[in-house]
Amino acid sequence: METRPLLSPICEDSSLDPLSCGPDGVHFPTLDGPFDHDVESGARKSLDVETESRENQRSSCCNILASGMLFSSITKATGLWNPRKSPCSILCAFFVALNFLSLVAEIIIPSVCGPFVDRCVTQKSRATNATSNNNNASESNAAKIYEITLAFDAWNALSDTMTYILLIHTLCRVQQQMPLLSLASARAKVSRREWLFINVMFIICSTAITIASALRISIVKSGKMKFYGTFGSGVLIVYLTAFICTCVFVVLTCAMSSLVDVCFNEICSMSHATLNKIIALHQKLCGQLATASQILAPWFLVHWLMFGANCIAVFAFDSMHFEFLTHKFSGAPTVFMAVAFVLNFALFLVPCVFASRVTWKCESLLFKLNNMTARDWNEEHPFCEHTNVNAFLFYAERSKCGFRVRNITFGSSGTWISALLGLLGLGIRFVQYIN
Repeated sequence: METRPLLSPICEDSSLDPLSCGPDGVHFPTLDGPFDHDVESGARKSLDVETESRENQRSSCCNILASGMLFSSITKATGLWNPRKSPCSILCAFFVALNFLSLVAEIIIPSVCGPFVDRCVTQKSRATNATSNNNNASESNAAKIYEITLAFDAWNALSDTMTYILLIHTLCRVQQQMPLLSLASARAKVSRREWLFINVMFIICSTAITIASALRISIVKSGKMKFYGTFGSGVLIVYLTAFICTCVFVVLTCAMSSLVDVCFNEICSMSHATLNKIIALHQKLCGQLATASQILAPWFLVHWLMFGANCIAVFAFDSMHFEFLTHKFSGAPTVFMAVAFVLNFALFLVPCVFASRVTWKCESLLFKLNNMTARDWNEEHPFCEHTNVNAFLFYAERSKCGFRVRNITFGSSGTWISALLGLLGLGIRFVQYIN
């Protein structure tokens, strides 16, 4: 009988590792073999897939923020996309009724449900004879002061309701008189950077007022939660409507600014033209901006006056009673008043900035043309001769092209006046806080 030696080689191939072979000399893959490479490549593929999916999610989120998708969805849901059509007109009527109900709720509910001292005053009355009268007087004063702040809320509701109704009328006029600036057309004229600002502004303002309203209602007694919840919902609807109206105005003014860029590009591309043709092109631009300004002017004036009056009144009131408000009331009402103060100032200032931006773009067009040399133009362009440029600038500077309210061009001076009014109130409030 033939036997195998005990120390015979385990593997048939002596070049392989003995530990990687079986008893019959069959080779098994080790951790350093092709099996390990397959596992590693699979792990890398799964990691690449996860990384790619995360990048796609980030890019899709950035694309949404830098586009008009959010704006279109909101305006279609509120009926502002095209108020002349029946589905949107029904939604507009619904939101007008909702704004009126919110206004009524802000006026009636506080008086029906009793004073707000129960949920706002943090200094409770002490059961001592010496201080009971002082505490009662202090609570009475707190009730009167907080009732004034409720009057400011009601004024905000009235302002938002009026501006929303005026905006519906304005958009109907835009559709009828200047379809070039309808929301569907204006959306295509807004740049990605402008969309990013509009969407981020709307998200931040909406989130801030929602959290502030929730904090304001969170300290309400359970028995009055139903009524004060309705009150807080009305305040929230009013502010959200105001943000939407402001965003619509910003989009329309961005579309107006894009007309200036189109005019500049057409002037630069006119090779076989005369000075009169270039002046006619600029006159066409000024006519379009004048028509758009005439349509938007009623909304802009009402918005500017009502929110400006509210900001000035709140500045004066808070400056006189800032110390009392911060020490007497609890954190939630104070947070709400501070957030509402900042948001009202933003609602007042943002339309002023974008209205003046249209005028600034017109001035920037003249500045660019004046600084271009003969080498920047085609040989047959009329602006190769600087005398033609001077003649065009002499005409254009007197045309007062831009965002006009009647005979007044709203430029950077109007924005600075609005900003200084707000900064004056902020400065007084800051000084009061330090003292």
